Amino acid sequence: MWLLALRCCAALKWDLTLIGKFGNVLTLRSLFERLLKWAFPEWQSEDILTNLLTICSMVDSSSMSEGGRFAAWLYARWVVGVDIAARFPDPLPRATVSNPQGQVDPNLAQAEALKTTTANIRTLTESSICILRRFTSDTSFFRLGLKIPLKECFESMTEDPPLQPVFVSSKQTIPSPRFDRSVADVSPEALLAKTHFDLMCFEFACGDIAKGRLSLGQVLNHGSNAGSNDYASIDSAALEGYCQAFGVRPVNDADPIVAPVTEQTPAILAADNERKLLSMIGRHLIEKTTSSTQPSTLYIDVTSENVVRSYLALLGVTNRCLQYLTSIEAHLARFARVIAHQMTTLYSSSGNNRTITAAVVQYLCANVPGMDAALRSQLPSDQLQRSNIRIVDFVQRAIVLTPPPQPGAVAGLLSGGNDLWQLLLSYDSAEIKNLMLRIVPFVVPARFNVSMVLGEEVLTRVAAGPHQEYITVLMSKLEQLAKLGKIGAWQTTVNACGRELGPLGNDTKVQTTFTFEALRIEVRFGV
Repeated sequence: MWLLALRCCAALKWDLTLIGKFGNVLTLRSLFERLLKWAFPEWQSEDILTNLLTICSMVDSSSMSEGGRFAAWLYARWVVGVDIAARFPDPLPRATVSNPQGQVDPNLAQAEALKTTTANIRTLTESSICILRRFTSDTSFFRLGLKIPLKECFESMTEDPPLQPVFVSSKQTIPSPRFDRSVADVSPEALLAKTHFDLMCFEFACGDIAKGRLSLGQVLNHGSNAGSNDYASIDSAALEGYCQAFGVRPVNDADPIVAPVTEQTPAILAADNERKLLSMIGRHLIEKTTSSTQPSTLYIDVTSENVVRSYLALLGVTNRCLQYLTSIEAHLARFARVIAHQMTTLYSSSGNNRTITAAVVQYLCANVPGMDAALRSQLPSDQLQRSNIRIVDFVQRAIVLTPPPQPGAVAGLLSGGNDLWQLLLSYDSAEIKNLMLRIVPFVVPARFNVSMVLGEEVLTRVAAGPHQEYITVLMSKLEQLAKLGKIGAWQTTVNACGRELGPLGNDTKVQTTFTFEALRIEVRFGV
């Protein structure tokens, strides 16, 4: 079964992205560990994972077999991919709807097993990174390349004679792959580009921008001479996305990121609009994943990056999103850091992109108070001069000096008016009842909110009609008095509400509900 599974992986051309779609971390870990044990037969009786550092020391050794070199390279890349995926939050597992007698939930048990296995695999990340770096610096790796085993290497089980039960324990009768039977030659340039690409993805996920940019340069240098190869191919869309994130333009790519509209055909416009739409959907999903009741720095960084990219793509940004990033000083600082990173790459960008960025910076300085100071704090003077963008403090923080209203005007506003206005201002139960009788037809105002504690237990037991509307108004007055901190008036209104409820007010459960409401108000409002 192991051989058949590995044969399927070889048929998929050892594409870890495709292989990951047909198995989870548990199955792939067992599969790749079996591949390592076949590649290193001297470690059959030992834990192969404890020997990763030994593998790392053997990368540049001539004693290492071709199968071992391939297995170590593949396993190290897979471990790095698992670590990158684990840095993004996964959706919470859902419990089984029907779970009688409190049995162990299979969904939750599997999710816990996957979480534990992922944590164990991530402990091998450092050794895997060491292996990949040794591969990139190994002269024999660059000179000879790597032999990629094809699916014919895993057909031993179908060709060997049937096994006899008495010889099952013999190593000679156990089928094993033949790594040298049928292999694919991959150019050293393509392998180095693929290895540097995996390292660059890991460094980007860790936030190590300096190392990631160097690795990206190696990917572009080796990839330009590698040609096309199915076994070490790099997704062009992913590479383009990383180039935009690092502010690096691919080799032999002199076209501006945003081309003039006059040079675009309808087909190009349709493809560009589809790409922008998919990008916006992806960014929305990332924002939804990283958001919470208390926004984290990750959510702020993602939102800032999306706003800047929307501006550069000539897309609109909502005022609510812009206000969220600029209303708090800490958010404004992180937003300015993203803009400053874009400005540092202007000296190597096209003229069109430079013009758009300059317009965005001047627009933000003209509409966001404090943006100029935040940008100056993020940009050294030499980089600010090199970007050739003027940061001008166009706007000052507004100081609103509104004179207070005259006492007579306030008294006149609160002293009289129509019946509905009096109902909004009054907290007297008798006056409220008389006003409701004069207002025909009466509708409970939308702003009159009743607490959930009283609404679920009391209002549901009051018959629908004018009496229920009256009780609703009284209970909404209770919530208003609690927010105002007038506990004396609140107790008076509670007594009036109890009298108006009649026999229901003497119910033990209703009285207990009012007691809970008093405790809730004391805890929440401190009255």
